[in-house]
Amino acid sequence: MASPLKTMIMKLRNIPLYFQILLLLLSLPALCFGDDKVHEGKIAVYKQAIEKAKNTANDSSVYYAEQGLLYSLSNHYIEGQAEMLMALALIDREQGRYEQAKQRALFIIGLYRELHDLRNIALVQNFIGTLEAARKNDLAAIEYYATALELYDTIVTDHAGRMLTYMNLGKLYLQNSDVATAQMYLMGAEDLAKKVPVSDTTIALNNCLAELYLAKNKDEEALKYLQRNIILSDVPELINAHAQSLYSLGVYYNERGDASKAIDCWNRAMSIARRQNLYAMQINILLNAAEIALPQYANEYLDEAMGICNKMHNPATRARLFGELAIMYERQGKYMNAVYASKMQTKIIDSIDRINREKEFKENNTTRLLLKSNSRVRQLESLSHRNAVQSTIITIVSIALIIALTTMIVMYSRTKKLNKKLVKHEGELSELNSTKNKLFSIIGHDLRAPLARIYMVLDLYDQNIFDENEKKEIFQQLKTDTKATSETLDKLLFWGQSLMKGTSLQQLPFEARPFVQQNVDFKHSATVDKSIAVRNNIPEGLTVYADYTHFDFIVRNLLANAIKFTYENGTIEINADETMLKDMVVFSVKDNGTGIPLEQLKRIFEPFHSTEGTANEKGTGMGLMLCKEFAIKNGGDLWVESTVGKGTTFFFSMPKAAGDK
Repeated sequence: MASPLKTMIMKLRNIPLYFQILLLLLSLPALCFGDDKVHEGKIAVYKQAIEKAKNTANDSSVYYAEQGLLYSLSNHYIEGQAEMLMALALIDREQGRYEQAKQRALFIIGLYRELHDLRNIALVQNFIGTLEAARKNDLAAIEYYATALELYDTIVTDHAGRMLTYMNLGKLYLQNSDVATAQMYLMGAEDLAKKVPVSDTTIALNNCLAELYLAKNKDEEALKYLQRNIILSDVPELINAHAQSLYSLGVYYNERGDASKAIDCWNRAMSIARRQNLYAMQINILLNAAEIALPQYANEYLDEAMGICNKMHNPATRARLFGELAIMYERQGKYMNAVYASKMQTKIIDSIDRINREKEFKENNTTRLLLKSNSRVRQLESLSHRNAVQSTIITIVSIALIIALTTMIVMYSRTKKLNKKLVKHEGELSELNSTKNKLFSIIGHDLRAPLARIYMVLDLYDQNIFDENEKKEIFQQLKTDTKATSETLDKLLFWGQSLMKGTSLQQLPFEARPFVQQNVDFKHSATVDKSIAVRNNIPEGLTVYADYTHFDFIVRNLLANAIKFTYENGTIEINADETMLKDMVVFSVKDNGTGIPLEQLKRIFEPFHSTEGTANEKGTGMGLMLCKEFAIKNGGDLWVESTVGKGTTFFFSMPKAAGDK
């Protein structure tokens, strides 16, 4: 005899690897959290394994159910205990162990009462009714169905449960030839079926309605329900019911002598039954086909049915099918095969009785263990209730402290942010005051004197003390002063706007050379007056990523400065270098003019700093300051190199456009 350890190892070997891995993964969060959702997920895996093993290996389905029950017991998961016990009860019913299935179901009702789950209590009452009906205890079955209906009266929305109960009652009365009462319940079930989604129960109900109309000799009405089932069940989730519907329709056609339609339905049903491992259905189809087939084909069908019987793991189904095989072989005149099938049926029935006795003994022990375990659980729950109250109080106090601490942290954070904003606003206000002071200083420095000089010149001009040549000189000077004052005012307004409102930076990729050439052309008259040659060496296609208005302003001012400080017949070069700085283009405006002394270089980017040019040109003292600000805003810089007597070069950098990097 194999040892228990060896038996367990053999059983574990039968568990698919994917199922072992899935159970292991589900166990990890259960160990960490013990959450009901985790238990629910693991029980769902056990249920899938049970369902998959039902048609192929009945021992495996029992094993999975028992393992699921042990898991639920060890984790005090009552819902899981009820579901796994129900799985075992369903297996018991399939194998004819009706009393054992009933005892399990009664225990399940107790579990659901603990959970106050009326819906599942009613469902189990229904199940017990089917067990009593199978044992021909009709009155007991009706009593259980009535109890289920009373429970459903308190659950108004459970149309599916009420429909199932009406169907079971209708089926019971139909089996007892009480067609009128059967019709009342089945019609009630049909009305409820319209309120629920299509399911296996819907298909079973239509089969019962077909049987009802056959009992009333209304074959066409029965056919409508059977055909309706073919349409309703033709979905992936009802594939097994679809096979059963095709089989039932085939039986209908066969009983009415339409063999071709019957064979067509059975072929389609057989195809599904083979894919889904529905062994019982395969045998039923083969037995029916053997009855109407030619002898040579009938023998093939019966041999195939015998082969399927031998590999089935459901003893009760095997016993029934061997009995049907014995009858079929006897009709075919194959008496030796009939004797073999009959002996196999007897052997299996004896084996079932022995197994049932062993299982009953085992189940009684399991039930006692379950009761003892649940009793212990209740004691532990009572014991832990006091601890739970204390833990709840501690938890509430802790939560209150956490909320208070969180509130303090939030208030501190908000206060800190408000202080930062206040400091920032104070800085901005101080900067605005400084800007205001700069504006007034510039107005007093650069605008007051030119305006006063314009007023004085106009006053002298009005006195008529000058001749025409002198008046022309005065008028020309007046134009020069007015132009300079206008330029100063424009730059002053542009600079003031950039400081007080913030210059809107709109960086875009653009080609540099056209902007440079445009400014060279704009200053053409000034360069002609001093015979200065301007060379635009910016290559075609060179693009930068900057605000083009800033770029244009910088080029225009640097070119104006170069013209201003270059002697007659001098030269100005505008170049671009893409290698001096990484990802930058360095532009330069070089002249061979006066150069800038070191003392002036230190203050050259300060406001109000300006000197006269080689032709006594005057400046505003603001252009270079704005040029440097704009270069920095665009991600670059502006600097100068100069030698007195040799000339000056202003450099400014701008980012390269993305395609040129």
